[in-house]
Amino acid sequence: MSKSKDHLPLVRLELLRPFCDALEEQQINWRAMIREFGFKENLLAECEHLFVPAIPAFDLFLERAAIATHDNFFAAKVAQRVNFTDIPSFAEPFYAATSLGELLVQLSRNVRQLATTMSVQVSMQTDTAKITLERTYQPRIKPRQKDAFTLTCLLRLLQFGSQEPAGNRLMKIGVSDPEVVSNEFADTMMTRSPANQLYIEFPSQWLLRSLPPVCRASFAQEREHISMAPSGFLDSLRYVLAECADMQKLDSDYIVAFTDHSLQSVQIALRQLKTSLSEEIMRAKMNRAVATLAAGVSVTETASRCGYKNATSFSRAFKGWFGFSPKDHRKDFAKNRLSSPERLHATGGS
Repeated sequence: MSKSKDHLPLVRLELLRPFCDALEEQQINWRAMIREFGFKENLLAECEHLFVPAIPAFDLFLERAAIATHDNFFAAKVAQRVNFTDIPSFAEPFYAATSLGELLVQLSRNVRQLATTMSVQVSMQTDTAKITLERTYQPRIKPRQKDAFTLTCLLRLLQFGSQEPAGNRLMKIGVSDPEVVSNEFADTMMTRSPANQLYIEFPSQWLLRSLPPVCRASFAQEREHISMAPSGFLDSLRYVLAECADMQKLDSDYIVAFTDHSLQSVQIALRQLKTSLSEEIMRAKMNRAVATLAAGVSVTETASRCGYKNATSFSRAFKGWFGFSPKDHRKDFAKNRLSSPERLHATGGS
């Protein structure tokens, strides 16, 4: 696996909330759309600070949303409504920065708090500054809506920090598909960029402009701790399976669907890490089973939630992994027989 592919493409779940709200307003069942991609139910309700696989949760979801709403500008319109200070990773730079230049540099440093799917670079020549976003993974489809959302957010930031009108002719935009950019920026010079990149060029003097104080005042004084995305391919994989996956749909095809790798490359990568797809699937199911049983759920219901057709096959798998049955685990739970849900399987069975 190449160095550029040493982690899964992940994005923070909270970034999906504005899109879900927009779909809700149009009475479109976004929950069903999310479940189609193999995520567990009520994922958004549990913790919006989670990271989720970017390919199904962002790339595919936004393209489906544009189709469902019959609106080619769906993502761009959502970006126009986003309140940046409601998103901690955006809000922190807004709070700390005093100029547009500081804001853009802070955002480029904070990007990994939002996603592992892109890198951001701010560069400057004598008269021109440039902010470039480059994709760090290979998407399975052309993510037109995601690019439109990202670009529109950047244009709004520049508009806010420069106090220049939208569609300023002093800017130059590079995006893979200009047709999904809002008409508000139609007067801006626009070119087609490489498929893995988008950029905005603008007068370098804008970087020195002060931000309006209302922006910094709108962010709470006590900054919330912002977690980072897991690093490393195996840690990313285990994180996603533990936090996001619907165990009833979990199989090798599901795992490959949210990576930018082929099945063979995933298998090779895991083999090099002394594990396998089947073992990671079993690990995820058993960890989920322990948590479910600890919540007081019956063995039969736990079996169903973890993707087993009946309690017998589930109990057999559970005992093969831990060395004792689900019923024994429930009896001994109060005695802390399991020191951790991450305990490795006892008798071989993936």
